[in-house]
Order: sequence, then C-alpha cells, then structure tokens
Amino acid sequence: MADRLVVLYRGNRPPATGLIERLADTVYATEEELPYPLPGADALLAWVTITPAIREAWPDNPEKAPRWVHAAATGVDSFLFPALVEDPGVTLTNSSVCTTIRSPSTSSD
Repeated sequence: MADRLVVLYRGNRPPATGLIERLADTVYATEEELPYPLPGADALLAWVTITPAIREAWPDNPEKAPRWVHAAATGVDSFLFPALVEDPGVTLTNSSVCTTIRSPSTSSD
C-alpha cells in the first residue's frame, strides 16, 4: 500500500472508513494535527471543509503537496487559496463536481 491519504476531521471520524483504510495508508488528523501528516500525502479527504487549517497546513514545497484534494461537501471556497489554485498538478473535487484547478499562467491554451 503506497498511497497515503490524510483525512481531516473534527470531533467524530467519518463513518464507514474501513474501505478507504484497505485501499490506502490512511492517517486521521484534526485541524491542529494537519500540518504534520499533510506534507508528502498523496491525497487529502477534507471531512471538515469550512476551516483555514488546510491553507495554513499546505506545504510550501509544491512537490510535497497532495495531488488530490476532496471536499466532503459542495462548497470549496476555503480551498481556493493561491498555493493550491496555482499548482497545475492538484485535482480538487467535491461531493458533486470534479475539477482540475489550473493557474491561467500554466494553461495549455
């Protein structure tokens, strides 16, 4: 199992996590703990979506940033900070839409 998934939660962990734990090396983190497991993670599942913790914990080095971020809600406003938005390799998904976020300067147009 090579992929590392960080699950951001507050209070109780998300329900029915057995499947994801079988598919990826899963690390659970509260908002306060997030800066420690996030660098080097392959993916982030944000069970908490309205928080500055993701922006504050986001790695300075783009090579250490997760390549996939999933919001367990439809709103992604708190995810739209420059370090994430300007990284052409990060895929941001939510509960209803899958979108790859790219900076205009890295667009292939």
